[in-house]
Amino acid sequence: MKKHLTTLSLCVFTLLCVTLSAFGSASQNNTVLTKSYLEGTYWRELQGIVSERAAASVGNLAAPALKRLEELGRSYVTALVPEDNGGASWLTASGYVKQGGETGDSITLAAGSGIVWQSGSAAVTGKLIDLTDARELTGGALTENHRYVAAEESVITVSSRVAYWSAEGRWQTTSDGVDESKLVFIDIPTGIWYEEPVYFAVDKGLFIGVDNTPGRCLFGPLGNINRCQMATLLYRMHGSPEVSYRPVYSDVPDGQFYSVPCVWAGDNGITQGVVEGSVFEPIKPLSRQEVVAMLYHYAAFVGYDTSARTDLTVYPDHTKVGQQFYDAMSWAVSTGIVLGGDGKLGPEDDTNRAQVAAILQRYYKYVVK
Repeated sequence: MKKHLTTLSLCVFTLLCVTLSAFGSASQNNTVLTKSYLEGTYWRELQGIVSERAAASVGNLAAPALKRLEELGRSYVTALVPEDNGGASWLTASGYVKQGGETGDSITLAAGSGIVWQSGSAAVTGKLIDLTDARELTGGALTENHRYVAAEESVITVSSRVAYWSAEGRWQTTSDGVDESKLVFIDIPTGIWYEEPVYFAVDKGLFIGVDNTPGRCLFGPLGNINRCQMATLLYRMHGSPEVSYRPVYSDVPDGQFYSVPCVWAGDNGITQGVVEGSVFEPIKPLSRQEVVAMLYHYAAFVGYDTSARTDLTVYPDHTKVGQQFYDAMSWAVSTGIVLGGDGKLGPEDDTNRAQVAAILQRYYKYVVK
């Protein structure tokens, strides 16, 4: 069947190419050559061109030529129609229809149908032609923002948390849509070490994205954490209690997302102001030991046992741990909240959003339990 379909397809495409070269080209130069396009816009334009040119040159011969063209075209289209497949329902559209799905959802494309893979990860079974890179894809993963056409019936299975695509032609999907309340970040690659911690912290309501546009959300995993952001994370961890803003710090004005969290953190000894306590320095980036210290003070504030200690001298950079941070760092290493990277603590290193998400996940696992 595949051999006959391939031979038939080549014959029809040859005829179409010869016809176009003889009578001019269709206006949709950038349109994907899919089954539904051939059935619709392409046939209408081609028939118009053939009819006009033939009528002008050969008169009564136009009708037989069009009939033969129609027969060949319909035989190609008929060959592309998928089998019944157990009575499953097939969707059809002559233009691209945007859809989305979650892990495990699948899209079955009939031969000749097209898809634009917009975001997320997926594996392919079958044969797709990547029109963006002009190559054949018989397995592996799809590439975001690439356009594909199915050379044979093919199945695409979503492997990321959420994926978005636009399909055209004839297809089936197991997806019943996407829960838009779930933030899915296009800058969190599937399988990267911080994928699970980031989504854990997001599901806990601690983090939100830096851009929460549905389908194109950004988390900013490598962005540094500053003092006001860490205060806000701990404030959310505590349930965002009702607190009245007071001008405690000269550089923490009212009306900012961090205004109340900074006041709350200062009032409860989770963090302290700098410059004799009157200045908070809300946008000052935090080092790892400063992040740990704030978490340590928070754990003590809510009544958790913070007495655990371990010997930090086994780390070559233990002397870089500040005296005021030593107990907090020793507690964090002892409980498993902080893991030495490359055998080092990195106490003075800046801490990014992904790292803090991992620290908070371990805090829930080993302290909150």
